Amino acid sequence: EKFIMVKLHEKVFAVDPDVRSRDKKLHAKLRLMRTWLTFKDLEVPSIEPQLLDLAIAQLDSMANQYKAPKDKLVCVVNACKVIGNVLTRLRTSSSPTSADDMLPMLIWCVVQANPENLIANIEYMRAFRHPSKLIEEENYWSTMLDSAVAFLQGSHLDLGVRENLKREIAMMPMTFEAVGSHETLRVGDIPKL
Repeated sequence: EKFIMVKLHEKVFAVDPDVRSRDKKLHAKLRLMRTWLTFKDLEVPSIEPQLLDLAIAQLDSMANQYKAPKDKLVCVVNACKVIGNVLTRLRTSSSPTSADDMLPMLIWCVVQANPENLIANIEYMRAFRHPSKLIEEENYWSTMLDSAVAFLQGSHLDLGVRENLKREIAMMPMTFEAVGSHETLRVGDIPKL
């Protein structure tokens, strides 16, 4: 599988224009979200972001360094294992880490990594990793990644985006030269009528 897919990668990876278009939109959305998304927005406890650097690097490697579907899946599994280990170490109770804990952290890592051609990579792994070769762990974590991407593509965070854009607009400096004033004024400084 690896030998063949490495040779065919250029001819079969991201050839669908619809997938490329969705990837461009998602990449732009994640680039914007990366500037303001916090753990609080995802309703998870704050942690030191550096603890997730390895998971972010694995997601980036999946998109940029490997061509074989198995190698890409290994990166996804490694990223999820790092997240799971971080969650286990931070856990205060004896209950095991669940998908409810894992998914928001994976979403945060995907946003921070913002891997190029993320949708194309997922489609590629799904199409060219033979089902008989998939182990349960790979299948579980790739489904988790699918869920994270579906969440990010959807409108779940649109309200947050709108609120953050309102906040950013309110903080933008504006100069009112037309009325003879050269003072910088922020929209947020204007009293509501």
